[in-house]
Amino acid sequence: MSDREIWIQAKYDSKLFVIPNTISSMPATPNNSTEQTSLSSEINILPPRLLDFFLSVSVGQCTDFGSDFSLISVDSINFNPQITSCLPGLNHYKDTPIPSHLGSFVFPQGVHLSSEEIAPYFFTFVLTDVSAVKLYGGVLQIYELIEPEEVAALLGHPPGSPLLPQMNLVYMPKSLVLLSHYPFYNLFRCSLEQIYRISLSSSPLPMERYISNLLQVPLPPHGCIEVSYCSLADCTLTISRPPKNQLPMVDFSYRPLFTCLSVDNILLIFSYLMYEHKICFASDSIAL
Repeated sequence: MSDREIWIQAKYDSKLFVIPNTISSMPATPNNSTEQTSLSSEINILPPRLLDFFLSVSVGQCTDFGSDFSLISVDSINFNPQITSCLPGLNHYKDTPIPSHLGSFVFPQGVHLSSEEIAPYFFTFVLTDVSAVKLYGGVLQIYELIEPEEVAALLGHPPGSPLLPQMNLVYMPKSLVLLSHYPFYNLFRCSLEQIYRISLSSSPLPMERYISNLLQVPLPPHGCIEVSYCSLADCTLTISRPPKNQLPMVDFSYRPLFTCLSVDNILLIFSYLMYEHKICFASDSIAL
């Protein structure tokens, strides 16, 4: 049975508006008792964790390592993404392996150095595995000034080599990433922004302590219970989930939608959503 059929059955039998974590709560009838046995293996139970991983992804090996870069701009050199740190460890959760293609979502436009400073920006993505389990990600991409010696090491040449490109100031991209099985997009944004602010200031505690505390925040159950967390730079974050018999959680702002599209187009989009049509959005900015 497809997810749509499971959703419809849950809606009318158990008054749920989401796909249930287990079929056991649905009333058994002579017609669906055999279906419940076969369907129970198809439904994936999500781990009871608010956040799964915090990662730092940055510049890895140059795709043309050791080549002659003297005639090209430093902005046009391609690099591979590389995970430089991960809390907890990469293999900490057996039920949630980190996808090997994560770097292409963290750097959707490729990994490049920059000759100009770029302001930090936030964006999100969704990964779906073969079992239709979604892993939601929030990324804060920043650019840090690096020394010419570091650029030379990345390109595979000694400092001052004539094979290096002409460069004055060079900035290296770094992505701070949070992964979760739940779409807490505002939590992703606020947490990553606070972590970045703490990294720029003098803190009495190591950065890993703040991140570890964040990863240990419990996942609130469905309903009226809220979890308040106030450890990141005196910023209080309130986390909650709607009851199971209400619409799914929407933890993001609709302001960009109303800013970029006209009212007529917004109404057209919602009408297509009501008819359960597939919609594809195209944008020049990954931050939208």
